[in-house]
Amino acid sequence: MQQSLQLPPISSINIFNNMKPEHKQWVTDNMLIFTTSRRLTPQESTMLFQIVSDVTNTPTKPTGCGRCVTTAKQNIMYHYDKDRNNN
Repeated sequence: MQQSLQLPPISSINIFNNMKPEHKQWVTDNMLIFTTSRRLTPQESTMLFQIVSDVTNTPTKPTGCGRCVTTAKQNIMYHYDKDRNNN
């Protein structure tokens, strides 16, 4: 006898986490990182990729790759705006 596994409908699965309050606060406090083009400090880069790792459930390491940083910023702003609009 084989039992079938009951899974929730795909539409009810949230593969992304909501942003942690401390991450939202960091983004708010450092909004210039997301609205201007400038070089990040090592601490800013570390925090940026830590936030991306948390909201996308994908481990990412800090990098100096311009495209990677831009994508990370866009990803964070997407989740930041989504969370702000839901509250």
